[in-house]
Amino acid sequence: MSLGARSSWWHSAVVYEIYPMSFYDADGDGVGDLRGILAKVDYLAHLGVDAVWLTPIYPSPWADNGYDVADYLSVHPAFGTLEDLYALRDALRKRGMRLILDLVFNHTSDEHPWFQAARLDPQSPFRDFYYFHPGIRDEDGERRPPNNWGSFFGGSAWTWDEQAQAYYLHLFDRKQPDLNWDHPPVRRALTDIARTWLVRGAGGFRLDVINFIGKPRGLPNGRPEPGSAYAYDLDLLDREKVERYVGELYRVVKAQNPEAVVIGETPGVTLEEALRWTRLEAPILDMVIAFDHVTFDGEGGNKWRPLPFDVGRFKKIWTRWQKGLSGRGWWAVYLGNHDQPRPASRYVRDGAYRAVGAVALNALLLTAYGTPFLYQGEELGLPNAGFSSLAEYRDVESRNAARLFREAGMAEEDILALLGRRSRDNARVPIPWTDDPAGGFTRGNPWISPHPRAGELHVARQLADPGSLLAATRALIGLRRAFPAAAHGPFVPLEDVGGDVPPEVIAYLRPAVPAEHFAARGAEAHPFAEPGSGGAREISRDSPVGRPGTLLVLANLSPDSAAVTVPEWLVAVDPEPVFCSQPTEGAVSPSGVFEYGVLWGARVPSGRAANFPGVCGAEGSCEAYAAERCLGSAARLRRGPLTLEPYEARVYVLG
Repeated sequence: MSLGARSSWWHSAVVYEIYPMSFYDADGDGVGDLRGILAKVDYLAHLGVDAVWLTPIYPSPWADNGYDVADYLSVHPAFGTLEDLYALRDALRKRGMRLILDLVFNHTSDEHPWFQAARLDPQSPFRDFYYFHPGIRDEDGERRPPNNWGSFFGGSAWTWDEQAQAYYLHLFDRKQPDLNWDHPPVRRALTDIARTWLVRGAGGFRLDVINFIGKPRGLPNGRPEPGSAYAYDLDLLDREKVERYVGELYRVVKAQNPEAVVIGETPGVTLEEALRWTRLEAPILDMVIAFDHVTFDGEGGNKWRPLPFDVGRFKKIWTRWQKGLSGRGWWAVYLGNHDQPRPASRYVRDGAYRAVGAVALNALLLTAYGTPFLYQGEELGLPNAGFSSLAEYRDVESRNAARLFREAGMAEEDILALLGRRSRDNARVPIPWTDDPAGGFTRGNPWISPHPRAGELHVARQLADPGSLLAATRALIGLRRAFPAAAHGPFVPLEDVGGDVPPEVIAYLRPAVPAEHFAARGAEAHPFAEPGSGGAREISRDSPVGRPGTLLVLANLSPDSAAVTVPEWLVAVDPEPVFCSQPTEGAVSPSGVFEYGVLWGARVPSGRAANFPGVCGAEGSCEAYAAERCLGSAARLRRGPLTLEPYEARVYVLG
C-alpha cells in the first residue's frame, strides 16, 4: 500500500552511513576499505536498509579524513580501486540497495591540480577557481587578511601563500581552499564530475556543506563570535546564489537520472529555507541535512561550550521541524553521524540507561517524518569512545581545539573530558565485529584506538541475541517498511489532538494519509468537530488521524518515569501495540549486552509480513524476545494517565 503522491524511492528508504576507514578492514593494513564493506553487504541487507552513503573515498592527503579531495574521479589507494567500488555497487544492487556518494564541492585539497596550477601562476585559468586576495594594510602598514572570517577548524579563514603571493580562503582547514562558484568554469567542472559518477552507477549524492558556496559579494566582515577576533556568521551567506547554483546542478543530475537522490548538507539552514529548497513544485534539493537539533546543546551554538541536555528544548526543535516540513518539504533526519557525538551518550542523561535510551532514540528516528539516516554503530547502541589520552585523537578539528585550549591554560584532564563529550572521533572508532583483538575490525594495527567497550557490544554478540539493540533496530526498520504511514504520513503531535504530554516525552501520530494531502486540507484536517452545546468536542468520523494504519509513537527521553494521557477518542479505537522497549531490573539479555534489558517485539497485521523481511514468520505474526511481557494486555491503552518508564518507547497501530 502506498499512501502518497511522493513516490520516489528515498521517501520510504532508510539510509545507512558508512565511514569507510572505520567499517571493516579486508586487507589487514589497519584501515577500513571497499573490500571490507563488500564483505559485510549481507549484514547491511540483514539490517534492512535501502541505501548506503559512503563518506569520501577519493584520493586525498587526509588532512580532514578525506574531505580534502585531490582527485574527484578516482579511489584512494588505501580504500582500493574503481573496480572494488564497482563490485560494491553491484553487490548492493543485487540486494536491493543503492550507493550514495559524498561530493565535497565547497572546497578541494590544496594538493588538487586545480589549486597547484592556480597558486603558481596568476594568469592560470584556474586562478579564478579559488578566492585569492592580496590582503589589506592596517594603520601600521602591516598586511592582514581581507576580512575577519574564522576557520571552523580554528584561526583565520585566510592563509598567506608564498607561491601565490596572496591569501586564499578556506572556511575549514588551511589545506581545504574554497572553490569560487561565481566562476562559471567551476560550476561546469563540478557538474561534469557529478555526471561521470552517475554514468558509473551512483544512486545519488550527498553534497557537503553545499550552502557554504554562497559567498557574499565583496566578502564583507561578519559579526565576531563573543570572546573571539573571528566571525563565523552564516547570515552572510548569499541564499540567492545557493538557490541558483545548486538548482543548476540539481537539474543536470535529474536530467541524466531522475531517480538519483540529491541531498544537501546545509549548516545553519532555517525551516523556511528547507521548505523552499525541497518544495514539491520546484526543488533544488531532494532533502536537506539540518542542524538545529544538534547545535542547540552548545552555548551560542559552539560545540566546545556544551550545555546539559535539555529534553524539553530538544523536543520543541524536533517537533517544529517535523511538523513544519510535514507534507510540504523533506529532510534527512538523523541523530548522529561522523561529525557528531554518539546519540547514546549525547541524548541519554543517565549512563545506566544507555541501552534502553538508544532503543528509544532509534524508535524516534525510524518513525520520523523524512528519510532516516542511521550512522554505523547506532544499531549497536555504541556510546562515545572517550579516549584516555590526547595522543589517541586523530581528528584535525579535535587536535586543533586541544592545542588552542592548552594555549588558553585549560588543564589536560579538562580537555580530555571535553573531547570525550564532543570530539568527532567518538563516532569514528572502528565498528566492533567480534571479541577478537581490535574488535575483529582488522588483523593489523587499527588506524585509531578500538572502542573501549567493543568486547561487550560487538556485532557477533548482538546478532546471536534476540533481545539486543541490533535486533530491536532491525525490527524498527521492518516496522517502518510494514506501515506506510511511518514514511508518508504527516507528523501530528499528540498535544494537537487532545493529549496531555509532559516536556520529557515526545508523542505523536503518523496518520495513514499522504502528508501533502493532510497539509493541503489545513483546518479541515483537524481531528475534532466543533464543540456541541455542552462544550464537549468529539472526534470527527472522517478524521484522517483516526484511519486504520495510523501509528501512535510515545518516547520518554528522561531518566525519570513520565505520565502521558492519551485522548479518549484514541483510547476508544483500541490501538494495537506493535513495538516497545522497557527498562527492567537486572540483566535481561541472555548475552549480558545491556545493563538494563530491552524488551521488544512486533506484531504485523496479516498480509504485511512480506514487508517485514526476516522478522515475521510466514503466518504474519511477529514475536520477539519477551514480546508477551512487552506487548501483552499491560501495554494496551487505558483511560487515564499512562506511565512510561525511563527511556521507554512504544509504537501502536490503529485498526
